[in-house]
Amino acid sequence: MQMTATSKNIINSMGIAIDNLDKQAKAKKIYETRFDANQLSKHIPDTYNIFRPSLAVDITKLYNIYI
Repeated sequence: MQMTATSKNIINSMGIAIDNLDKQAKAKKIYETRFDANQLSKHIPDTYNIFRPSLAVDITKLYNIYI
């Protein structure tokens, strides 16, 4: 992602989400791990848009809001 024209904001927020998920998983906190996994999944439409720009990402974002 760093080699593409990806926003630093997306990369940094994904890194924070991954770090939080890793920390909670190592602490074996089930609820917090699930929460952080959901937080990380919010970044999937943005990253998918970077590598597959032909998909309308707004539809995927709307889907994630209602899950």
